[in-house]
Amino acid sequence: MLRILGQLRYPNSPGPPAVVAPLIAALIRHPQHQFWPDGLSLLNQSGVDSSRLLEARQLTDTYLLALAVHHDGRLVSFDRRLSCGTVAGGRDACC
Repeated sequence: MLRILGQLRYPNSPGPPAVVAPLIAALIRHPQHQFWPDGLSLLNQSGVDSSRLLEARQLTDTYLLALAVHHDGRLVSFDRRLSCGTVAGGRDACC
């Protein structure tokens, strides 16, 4: 997340990694935060419509959405271009 959000070209980036790091650290300290290991593959997920993955920049948020759906969680994304319908159950898991 730090690498992604810290890219100034990323939509709605709050700034470079030095600015993003304390923001992420604060989110991790939230009592409802849970760590989810990245044990999924977009290639092995029957719930991911890979035909809708048209650009490389869609991959990270689509993967994170699939991970959220897998864990019955929710994805909060600053990326307004995220296609929540690419992942089965993704519309309900997008914030």
